[in-house]
Amino acid sequence: MFWSRWVKEVLPNLLPRKKWTKDQRTLQIGDLVYVVDPKGLRNKWPKGLVQEVCPGKDKRVRMVKVKTATGVLTRSAARVARIPLDEECL
Repeated sequence: MFWSRWVKEVLPNLLPRKKWTKDQRTLQIGDLVYVVDPKGLRNKWPKGLVQEVCPGKDKRVRMVKVKTATGVLTRSAARVARIPLDEECL
């Protein structure tokens, strides 16, 4: 029951849909993230730490390099979900 509620209630909130209406905190080096796999199960998404951020021409973070248990992955910033670890999760 825990995993069922986690997948349905918590994970969708990690990827808020406020794309154009509200600025979000950008990904930074050292952030803990889930690497989103649309074809995979949400409770199987790998976790990792952001090692490098690659901004686009508009100075917004577009790509990130994430260190996971299996290696370093390069993903679009839209395909990672930051896990809040500070006071914002209270």
